[in-house]
Amino acid sequence: SNQAQAMGPSSMPGIVGSSNPTPNLNPTPNPQAYVNPNLNPSNNNPLGTDPINNIDVNNFGDNKKVDSIGVTPPNKENKKGMNKIVFIILIVVLIGGVAYGIYTVLNMSNKPSSKVSIRINNNPLVIPYGSEISKDVTTYATVSGIDVSKCVIENINGINSTVPGTYNYKVVCGNNPSSSVSESGVIIVSEPEDLEKPIMIVKPVYHVLGETTALNPNDFVESCLDGEEACQTVEITNIDELNTKLDTLGTYSAQIKATDAKGNETTAQVPLYVISSSILQYLNCQAPSGEKLNDTTTKDVLDVFPIGQTASGPAYLSGGRRIYTYTFTDKEEYENIAKNHLPNLSFDNMEGLAKYDDENQVLELSVDLSSDTLNGEAGGTFPTTYGPLRTYYIAKNYTCSLKTN
Repeated sequence: SNQAQAMGPSSMPGIVGSSNPTPNLNPTPNPQAYVNPNLNPSNNNPLGTDPINNIDVNNFGDNKKVDSIGVTPPNKENKKGMNKIVFIILIVVLIGGVAYGIYTVLNMSNKPSSKVSIRINNNPLVIPYGSEISKDVTTYATVSGIDVSKCVIENINGINSTVPGTYNYKVVCGNNPSSSVSESGVIIVSEPEDLEKPIMIVKPVYHVLGETTALNPNDFVESCLDGEEACQTVEITNIDELNTKLDTLGTYSAQIKATDAKGNETTAQVPLYVISSSILQYLNCQAPSGEKLNDTTTKDVLDVFPIGQTASGPAYLSGGRRIYTYTFTDKEEYENIAKNHLPNLSFDNMEGLAKYDDENQVLELSVDLSSDTLNGEAGGTFPTTYGPLRTYYIAKNYTCSLKTN
């Protein structure tokens, strides 16, 4: 029996009570019991933390802490992708808005409003002959209600300022023919202003020493024309100076001015010879012809001497002239030289009084034969009496004749 009792139920170590203890549902606290400081409620250990060893069982074996149990953590890569899509959408919307705004502004500027007006400035507009034709709309009209850059001038290219007459034009504003606004105007190209100087051909004047006759400006002019009309006036602008020279033998320069009806003027310097006696005749001595200036121009030479009565008989007084006659076969060359019909012309290294024959393309240039020139050509003293003078030129194979003028 003692063995049997040994095999029966026995108390468990560390448990006070019978072998079949009844659970005490309301245990009495033991003030002497050991209290672990880690179990102090003031530590507020979170759920899932071992209060003894302070181990976070939720992060056991994982460095990342899950804040919320049962919630799927966000995917940062997906969030970046969404941000890019939103940004692109905003940019597209912004560009679209700007483009629409520009389109609206341009479209509105191309459409004339109901308040568009065009007022022709001067009607008719008179344009001087030969002037430049402006293509600026504001030259012809005042435009309001639309940008002037949307306006054009029709028929402007058909206006020729070198052809006098009346021309029509139209100012049109707007790009749409069905809604454009227009006004018509008239341009008048005036007749060319007369700026042409009169053409004056002059000649030297011989005045006898002591003669009381006043100098006449017309005596210095062979012809003076303004187109087909004669010059309005001819005058000697230095007449007072010349009047003081009439009692002294010599060669002087008269300043001649011709004026046409429009006030255009031509001036010339013309020789005035004060000689000792009246001229009886002129001895003309023509050089052998055929001298060639170039391939298209020939040159003839004529020496002219006024002959008067002196104490020793007929003789050369003074004021001899040498006349060069140039005949051109090249029309362009002649016109280039004679285009202005100057009364005093420099040509062929000489300056003289010019006379023009446009029809036959002939130019005459008359120059003074000074005593120095004649003596030099004669190799000493130039003969002045009529007989020896004529003989001198015949010896040079010149042809000589007497003429009254």
